Amino acid sequence: MSIFLVARFKAKDEAASAKVEQHLKAVRDHALSDKEPGCSFYNPTRGRDDPLDWHVYEEYADQAAIDAHMAAPVFQAFAADAPNLITGGIGGIDMKFYKNV
Repeated sequence: MSIFLVARFKAKDEAASAKVEQHLKAVRDHALSDKEPGCSFYNPTRGRDDPLDWHVYEEYADQAAIDAHMAAPVFQAFAADAPNLITGGIGGIDMKFYKNV
């Protein structure tokens, strides 16, 4: 059964939000490639009315796929830069996990 993840956070400012976009595009490209076969959906979104507001919608086959995603070098690069980009740093990311009903 798939695991769905929704991550929400705020970028510190416009420049930080632009860097977040660069990171998340790279993470998306990696996640949806054959390098992460357990990831079937990865969609970063930016607020229409608030360009500092971010939501990332993800779907994984299982917990092992989530662990592999978070261990990937491209995700680790984003996590390392998060303190400079995200309000509250990596701890400022609100992550919620869901399952199908």
